[in-house]
Amino acid sequence: MSIDVVVLLAIAAATIVRSGQLRAGGARGTRWLLATWVAFFGFTLTAMMAAHSLEIAYHVVRGDTRIAGERWAYDFHFYGLQLLGAVLVWQGSRCLRAARLVSAGDVAGLQVARRAAITTLAVAVPLIPIQAFFGTIVSVLSAITVVASLKKTS
Repeated sequence: MSIDVVVLLAIAAATIVRSGQLRAGGARGTRWLLATWVAFFGFTLTAMMAAHSLEIAYHVVRGDTRIAGERWAYDFHFYGLQLLGAVLVWQGSRCLRAARLVSAGDVAGLQVARRAAITTLAVAVPLIPIQAFFGTIVSVLSAITVVASLKKTS
């Protein structure tokens, strides 16, 4: 099974479990849906980027070659990819913490989720010309989160 499938299954399972926890904690209606979305976005960023960072480190340790033929090494390219992963994992973890606040109707949770999504947009949009698939998916999910975080919950 490829790492991508494992990551997708982990995101789905974690979102389902967290959604159930939020519901059991009393979240209903719009608050529950919004909190579940924020958790999904957080799990997606965290799982995707943690796997990304581990895979890059794995290539360096193995001494694999990049697409262009040069060897993976501890260099600026490696550092930049690891920094990208760290920044986006951080935004994902912020959303995971915010989901609980959103489910409780705390406006601060929406603000944290919005800021994390805006930061993610600022990082992901410039990646679209370099990595169209990843950049587009993360940008779209971030934009949806920004718009959703503007909603009033009851």
